[in-house]
Amino acid sequence: DRATFTIISSTFMVGTTQVKVAFHGYANGGVVYEKPAYIVEDLLMTWCGLSFATEFDTGAIEDSASASSCVLNVPIENETSALSIIEKICASDLAFFDEDGEGMLRYRTWQPAIIGTPPELTSTEILGMPEITEYPDKLYCKIMVGYSYDCAAQTYLYRDETDETSAYKYAKKETLLIDSYLRNENDALILASRLLWI
Repeated sequence: DRATFTIISSTFMVGTTQVKVAFHGYANGGVVYEKPAYIVEDLLMTWCGLSFATEFDTGAIEDSASASSCVLNVPIENETSALSIIEKICASDLAFFDEDGEGMLRYRTWQPAIIGTPPELTSTEILGMPEITEYPDKLYCKIMVGYSYDCAAQTYLYRDETDETSAYKYAKKETLLIDSYLRNENDALILASRLLWI
């Protein structure tokens, strides 16, 4: 679960020289785990102290790993909380957390073609009449997803996707810029397409 690095630079000074790390996954028993769901599972168990036997739906991890094709490049450039890393992994994988019927936490990769069973709310659970709020300033016709982050240059490569129909319908030309942990261009295109679908 932990990596060991040997620094051989003669100019390295403990406590003053900055060290940056970018990882793609983790190895266990000779098997390399690179899917976002597996990385999140390891972070939650190793660094957040969750018990997967009593708190987590492990089946959801396998379902999400099967559903997601993306691979990540996770750069750590300064002291960062595990939860912050998990949050950006979820954004990169278009994933979210919810609970199953027994209160177990689930990691789920969202798939546009899959319609889940919506939860049923009783009248006592509704605090007020639901309202639909529209935010015209948050309508975008173009999504640019940053991927393949270069730690040395501190730059991303970008892949964009445009919905000309929305641009015409809403007369909006705004672009949404999202920096991700995605490693390759195809995964960035998939994420951009899914965000436009939303």
